[in-house]
Amino acid sequence: MLQVMPMYNAEVAPPHLRGGMNILFQWFVTFGILCAGLINYGCDFIDVWGWRLALGLAAIPGAIVFLGGLVMPESPSSLIERGHFEKARVVSACCQACISCCVCDSWHVARRLSGLFYRRLSTSTCIEHLAEY
Repeated sequence: MLQVMPMYNAEVAPPHLRGGMNILFQWFVTFGILCAGLINYGCDFIDVWGWRLALGLAAIPGAIVFLGGLVMPESPSSLIERGHFEKARVVSACCQACISCCVCDSWHVARRLSGLFYRRLSTSTCIEHLAEY
């Protein structure tokens, strides 16, 4: 999760929030590590069942992350790689307020150049390519 989530955030976040979303994710991970350490330290003073309490409390954030992962949309890049171009366009439009040229470049690479070459498109060309699909 630590390797995939920043990439997912950068892909689906609006361009003006991408850096902040990744920094926020890293801050939450660091804060979670601090909380886990404090919980383990506090549960260490409970004689018999302290380890059970620490384990139970650790399961709560894990369950929240698991349930959140079930409702998150798939990333547009993953959908494009599997050939679901229309679904990728819908997910991309839902995740971002405007369609950035990065998404259009991915479409152009996947549909026209089979992923072997990369060419930067202007915004007008980008919208024209999306209109084709």
